[in-house]
Amino acid sequence: MPFVDDSNRDAAFADLFNDLELACAIVLDSPVVGRTGEFAHSLIRDILQMIEDDAVLSERLQRAIHDPNTFKNIGDYLARPT
Repeated sequence: MPFVDDSNRDAAFADLFNDLELACAIVLDSPVVGRTGEFAHSLIRDILQMIEDDAVLSERLQRAIHDPNTFKNIGDYLARPT
């Protein structure tokens, strides 16, 4: 198994957070409906719940925020009425 150092791990989590940000933007900007919509919303909710439930992931997400608009789409997704 290849060695994974913290910088590689941080980069992988940054990629995950950026992909999640993009997924939230897509869902917020377009009418994602049907099975695709159900899947997208379920995946976003599951990932956000895993991050919230894991202290290390939550801390990594907080460290990745470098500007008030960082992960704005994630915040907007969480704030939307369900």
